[in-house]
Amino acid sequence: MCPLLQRFLWALNDESGAVPYGVPEAIGEILAARPGHRASILPILCGMLTEEETFQTGAVERGIYWALGRVGADALTHCPKVLDVVATAARSHPDAQTRAAAAAALAALEPTVTSPPGPSPAARSRAATSGE
Repeated sequence: MCPLLQRFLWALNDESGAVPYGVPEAIGEILAARPGHRASILPILCGMLTEEETFQTGAVERGIYWALGRVGADALTHCPKVLDVVATAARSHPDAQTRAAAAAALAALEPTVTSPPGPSPAARSRAATSGE
């Protein structure tokens, strides 16, 4: 694992004392450009949405959804269980911005998956950002 990714993962750890806003997005960009790092990083990143002891919320949670969307369907190769979490968040997360981020990630992870009932992910994203 490259040292920069190690530092980013440490920043996402509660013990680091960091405020890791933007870190998941940076990880997503690196993984999109450097697929060779996905096998070691994606299970950890997905675990932050699925594992109680490393669960993230707020801006970091939204960033993880964004990162998964940036990586795309290959993320499911490394953490297939995350698809259900993303789909559930896209349908029913209490925060509109997080719902929008999850909906965008869902569209990128599985473009052929039937979208949740209601407006399309793009329409939900627009509505969430416009405050409708």
